[in-house]
Amino acid sequence: MLHRIKVILNKIAHAPASQSGDALAQLIALGQLRGIRPLIEQEYEAMPIVVSVEDSKILRPPIDRAHARGMAEGHSRGRVEGKVEGKAEAIATILSQRFPGQVPADLSDRL
Repeated sequence: MLHRIKVILNKIAHAPASQSGDALAQLIALGQLRGIRPLIEQEYEAMPIVVSVEDSKILRPPIDRAHARGMAEGHSRGRVEGKVEGKAEAIATILSQRFPGQVPADLSDRL
């Protein structure tokens, strides 16, 4: 299992910047479902991988919405909560696209 994770992370590290953010998000979401997210995160931290979500088609929209909500609230706690909500929405979106009809509607609330 560990070898497979390293191979996948190596491919993400060498992927174009426009694809690496989405690929890493999908890997983490799937890892969460399979109970291996901590292992993925451990290996990610050990590798020299830099991933930007600036061009991510999956992650950027929920993060932007969360940021806008946080800015509207005008305080740091709102921004932090907004970021957390955005990440939860991003994970739910990824999983919904990957597993149509199988993801609970309240997943982002539960995350």
